Amino acid sequence: MFLLGDCNLLVLRSVLFVLLMLLGL
Repeated sequence: MFLLGDCNLLVLRSVLFVLLMLLGL
């Protein structure tokens, strides 16, 4: 991770998006 701020936000968003997709399926 290069920047703790931006990278963490992107990772959290991606993880939440994947979880929502899994729950949707």
